[in-house]
Amino acid sequence: MTGHTPARETWWTAERVTELCALIAEGLSYRLIGERLGTTKNAALSKAKRLRVVRRVEGPAPRTLHDRMDAEHARMDAMLAECAAAASRLVESKRGRSP
Repeated sequence: MTGHTPARETWWTAERVTELCALIAEGLSYRLIGERLGTTKNAALSKAKRLRVVRRVEGPAPRTLHDRMDAEHARMDAMLAECAAAASRLVESKRGRSP
């Protein structure tokens, strides 16, 4: 037994995973993400951890508004790239399973 709940895993479609990642990239709390997705904070957080999609804090805080905006754009680009990879892994893993 692997510990996975098949009914719950099928709830996480590629579209929901993509939306989860986008909401994380926007910086929303997991409570708000859970509400928007129609699930719990813990479910959203656990899925993000399983997909290895995490928020990263790097280096000192930018000093100017322009620097903060550049840092935010770079952070969001990196997060969206991670989300795309996570959604791709999810789709590929589902292709390998028999119906």
